[in-house]
Amino acid sequence: GSGRFGCSSNGVVGAYESFDCSGETLVYSPEFALDFSVDHVFDLGSFELYGALDVIHRSDQNTDYSFLPETVADSHTMLNLELTLAPADSGWSITAYGRNLSDERFLVSTSVSRFGPFHGPVQKPIPPGWSPNGYRTRSSPRKCL
Repeated sequence: GSGRFGCSSNGVVGAYESFDCSGETLVYSPEFALDFSVDHVFDLGSFELYGALDVIHRSDQNTDYSFLPETVADSHTMLNLELTLAPADSGWSITAYGRNLSDERFLVSTSVSRFGPFHGPVQKPIPPGWSPNGYRTRSSPRKCL
C-alpha cells in the first residue's frame, strides 16, 4: 500500500510499520556534485596577496528519509571568495571574504514529524566581511576555504 511518506508501506509487523524505499536515492547524495577551489599567492613587493575562490555545486538532493518532494533541496551553485593581504616580513594580515556570493537559497536539512508536516533551515546569503587574522608566520600553511 501507500505509506504516509514517499515510500510504499510493507505493512505493520508487531508494533512497527516498515517501508520499501527501493529506487530512492540516498539522503544528501546528489546525482552530480562539484567542488572546485583555486588559490594563489601574489607577490606585491613588501606585501603578499592571497586569493582563493571556491565553486560548490549540488544537483537536486533528498534532505530527509521520507523522500517527500517538499524535502528535496533544489540544485544550487555557491561562490565563495577570500582575499588576504599581509606584509611579507610581518606576522599580521587582514582578510576580506564573501560566502555564498551567488545568493543561493536552498534547504539545508529537513525534519518530518510523525504527523506529516515538515520544516527545515534554508541556506541564506552571508554578508561579505573582513577579519584581522592576528599573527601568523610566513612558514604557516595557507588555509583552504
